[in-house]
Amino acid sequence: MFGAPQIYCSALPHCPVGTKLFEYYGNLSTIRLLHGPQPVTWSSNLWTRSVGSGVVVVAFSPTGKFIATGSNDGGTQLWAAQTGAPLIEIAVHQSRRTLSVAFSPDGKILATGSLDRMVRLWDPETGVSLREPLSGHKGSITSIAFSPNSKLLASGSSDKDVRLWDAQTGVALGEPLLGHRAVIQSLAFSPDGKTLASSSNDQTIQIWDASTGAKMFDPLAGHTNMVRSVAFSPDGKLLASGSDDGTIRLWDTQAGTAVGEPLTGQGGWVSSVAFSPDGTILASGCSHETIQLWNTQTWTRFGEPLTGHNGWVRSVSFSPDGKFLASGAFDNTVRLWDIQTVLPRVDSATQARPLAFSPIARILASDAGNDTIRIWDTRTGEEIATPLTGHKAKISCITFSPDGRLLASASCDGVTQLWDIQTEVAFRGPLKGHNDCVHCIAFSPNGRILASGSADRDIRLWDVRTTAALGEPLRGHTSSVLSITFSLDGKTFASMSDDGAIRLWDTDTAGS
Repeated sequence: MFGAPQIYCSALPHCPVGTKLFEYYGNLSTIRLLHGPQPVTWSSNLWTRSVGSGVVVVAFSPTGKFIATGSNDGGTQLWAAQTGAPLIEIAVHQSRRTLSVAFSPDGKILATGSLDRMVRLWDPETGVSLREPLSGHKGSITSIAFSPNSKLLASGSSDKDVRLWDAQTGVALGEPLLGHRAVIQSLAFSPDGKTLASSSNDQTIQIWDASTGAKMFDPLAGHTNMVRSVAFSPDGKLLASGSDDGTIRLWDTQAGTAVGEPLTGQGGWVSSVAFSPDGTILASGCSHETIQLWNTQTWTRFGEPLTGHNGWVRSVSFSPDGKFLASGAFDNTVRLWDIQTVLPRVDSATQARPLAFSPIARILASDAGNDTIRIWDTRTGEEIATPLTGHKAKISCITFSPDGRLLASASCDGVTQLWDIQTEVAFRGPLKGHNDCVHCIAFSPNGRILASGSADRDIRLWDVRTTAALGEPLRGHTSSVLSITFSLDGKTFASMSDDGAIRLWDTDTAGS
């Protein structure tokens, strides 16, 4: 019989040296490995399951409990997301390759599309067909997508058409959407359900009005090979596209224009793109057998690609909570990845937070990390005021007025608040107007005006005395406004944006 200490010690050689477990207990025993290195961290690949045929598409259920796969042999398989155990196998399309699967957002329907030109609807709990197949396309069903309210189903085909269906009755709605000149590769509804994006072998993307079927813009052009995948960001402001030209492009969905330079370097054909539910990560799968994660704030890579597949990664899908990523590949496997093990770790105790010194006293204001602000005496290090509370999201920046009497704080709840340092209470009401995170704030040199810049791409000016907005929002930037500063005489202020531009504004005319 072994006691607990012996059992714990015997497990330590298998514990990665970079984990908290090893940090706490690794020095309590002597560990000798007879063969091979000790891992640094836990594997990001939680499980791998063989499907028996090349996996063309994967999709998480809305609850996150199931993963659906469609494969080259025409089958659709449901798997338990937590364990990878096979649950229901549907011999859907009689040995004709399943090219697309999609869960309705309410979780009641699983739709599949295949080379047999049919869209089929299934009960994901039982695997039973819900109604007769949806027919009308003259080519293979290459992509399907549900609207966010589960009422509409869109299908794309090798016949170059996009069709809309009533998801409850299976009835076709209106005429096919015409405009592409080649096979439809991918479909995606915007988060509000008002628009539908389609991509094609004709190297373009079309944006459609989902209610009328009308084109909203000219085709989005820029890729130099077929566009295999499109995905909307959770806020609906961006569309990402992956192409056989080896690039990922980003598009402004309000203007129908390209945003920034293409993302490159993953190598191979980019076959699938997917945003995490919180919009902070973009995942892409490619023909070079890898998956890359991208930081959507900087559009740089999160570390090295995820490796393990031995074939073309055809599809990637995030779990609803954003913690896991499913991938399917032509190596006949589906894999589940723990995203948390891949992302850079930031200890909450050392995470950078906004700070501001008072210009006239030895006072420091800091974000306490729980949507509150604390005021400190820099000579004694003691807290000298009651914590300032009221924001409903992460505080993004804080700054003192030039006379030191007021403190301004901005938050990702889109609100800016002024605080009276002497009374330790909010100075009048909150400054509301932005509809996204406020990234930056700045007082004019005379303290009469406060400028704020936001992820909504707008700049707003506020009368500090009345907290009223001055004029209309200032527009011109095509991405988040990250920084604002006034000139010494206050007549001009500059703004810098994630679009790479710096703009100069006349303070007097901007506030009129």
